[in-house]
Amino acid sequence: MEKKKKKRIIIIVVALLIIVRICFMNYRLIINPAQMPDIVFLNIIDYTALDGDSTYAMTFYDKNGVHYTSNDPYSLGFNFDKLVKDYRAGKLEDKISYHMTCDVDELFENYQKLCTVSGNPLLEIEYPEVSPQVQAVKTTWYGLYYDMFGNVKSVVLHKEDAAGHHYTNNETANEIYEWYMGTFKKQ
Repeated sequence: MEKKKKKRIIIIVVALLIIVRICFMNYRLIINPAQMPDIVFLNIIDYTALDGDSTYAMTFYDKNGVHYTSNDPYSLGFNFDKLVKDYRAGKLEDKISYHMTCDVDELFENYQKLCTVSGNPLLEIEYPEVSPQVQAVKTTWYGLYYDMFGNVKSVVLHKEDAAGHHYTNNETANEIYEWYMGTFKKQ
């Protein structure tokens, strides 16, 4: 009787662990860089003038470690899934400009960190309680990943506005952002 009880408890615990893992794992497990989305890390910049007019720009890393920039309204109007699909199809070639290349191994390592961060339902950006009411450039840094159904999803890694830099409440997400910014200093 004792052995049957232990077996039941072990089976229940294993089943619960599997269920918890599935609930918190909303990303696709990957084992090589070729399985990353075609666009991995993305930065959208909003230059809002004092008269209220906004101009947008975008920079991103592709899965090969190439960093591009664009201020083309066509590409900036996409949702992330369409942006990745159009980039993969070569529809953005005349709308983006090469900027630099980063280390692909570091990119993949940070993508794997991004996948683990994406499963954290408590991840959020921390803002100051009081912020100045002034016009400023607003930037948002995203990580793009495939969810377990193959859809492109995003995680906000960092924001910047007139109140300064806004980090997340997650150390791994902050490390990814620091790596991202550090790649520009290496060039």
